[in-house]
Amino acid sequence: PFIATLLAQLQLSCYYQSKGCRQIISYEALKKHESECDYQSQQCSGCRLQILKKDFDNHTSGCAAIELTCQECKLVYKRVDAATKHTDTICLRKQLRQLREESKHNKQELHKLTNLWDKMCKL
Repeated sequence: PFIATLLAQLQLSCYYQSKGCRQIISYEALKKHESECDYQSQQCSGCRLQILKKDFDNHTSGCAAIELTCQECKLVYKRVDAATKHTDTICLRKQLRQLREESKHNKQELHKLTNLWDKMCKL
């Protein structure tokens, strides 16, 4: 109990103090704080830079190297390439190709089902 009492009274600096965190935390709350601290680094999936958690959303919303996926045509491209690799025309062409493939597949399935129906009717 004596050591636990001493630890409970202990006030510590955050592990991320060197990155800017100025929090002084009780020993009991330190682990939770450090797991949530805004001054821990996270790696950007686009440019691979280490970014502080507090700045991460702002960074990723503008990072040119982040990969985006078009909800319409499912094309994956980097934000920096949006103007050249994912124009409206490119998107529409890709969607048209996808629809043609889907139509071709549906025609093949319809043909199979028609043949099966014909065979069943002859029984």
